[in-house]
Amino acid sequence: MCKNFDFLGIDTLSIIKECKKLIQENHDINIEPYAIPDKDPLAYKYLNKGYLTGIFQMETSGVAKRLITAIKPSSIEDLSAISAINRPGPLQAGLDKTYIANKLNNSPPKDLPANVAEILKASYWTLIYQEQIMKLFTDLAGFTSQEADDVRRAMGKKKMNVLEKYEEKFIEGAQSVGGLLKEYSKSLWDDILGFADYCLASNTSLRLPLDQNYQNMYSNIEKIVKKQYNGFVFSYDNTSKNKPSFVIQSVSQWHSKGKKPVYKYTFEDSSSVTCTPDHKFLTLKNSLFLPIDLIYKKKLDVLSIKSKIT
Repeated sequence: MCKNFDFLGIDTLSIIKECKKLIQENHDINIEPYAIPDKDPLAYKYLNKGYLTGIFQMETSGVAKRLITAIKPSSIEDLSAISAINRPGPLQAGLDKTYIANKLNNSPPKDLPANVAEILKASYWTLIYQEQIMKLFTDLAGFTSQEADDVRRAMGKKKMNVLEKYEEKFIEGAQSVGGLLKEYSKSLWDDILGFADYCLASNTSLRLPLDQNYQNMYSNIEKIVKKQYNGFVFSYDNTSKNKPSFVIQSVSQWHSKGKKPVYKYTFEDSSSVTCTPDHKFLTLKNSLFLPIDLIYKKKLDVLSIKSKIT
């Protein structure tokens, strides 16, 4: 039987080991890192100021720094929530703002049903973990554990054609099993879809099927949304080192969520790309992947390209 193992190398662990050794040699004090208790006020004081050097998944992320200084974590659970929120789906769904507001108020929103609040209370009544989504499906909508896991996997791979098959069952189950109102059940379903959603800029080009009524093979998403024309989204899948390939997915659902703020990045050859504030680019300085809003604030350049931001 063949098994795959995923090993993650973290330089910080080596640094901690070396620090432990030097403290022992120079001060004759033996520190056991795993015995250090959580919630040290001084440690979180510096974290909340944005001092993130050496913090795994936090130190290179401008969004994480913004979230930490706004949320002001005081426990490992808070840091775990920030790590979960700092992903395209939750950020596009506005869950960072929801989490911050709920944490500051230290109470669930008044319109949040008690059974939903119970499932989400560990994350300040904000939907940020896949386990919470699975629990919503099993406890509130009567899904089996296998069905809930199928939903989780479909969300992870953005398979909207799979998710839409469960919409009616979820909405009906949330009413009959969870006792929720129909309108709220629909709203909750939209929130779940938003958790897995990514936004595209209005000038993003989509390929259209050949049609005598639509002569251009490519069109931007703003025109397509107005016509609600069935197109295809092309993306590049490089997860396989041996066979990287293009992935083609058709548009399966239309949702109106209003306009989102975007940045326009103009390159040396006058070409440009429009993207949401959290979209990351490789910077010239230190070769770090940073979100466009942080690049704008720090006036950085993209690696090997002289450009300007408008």
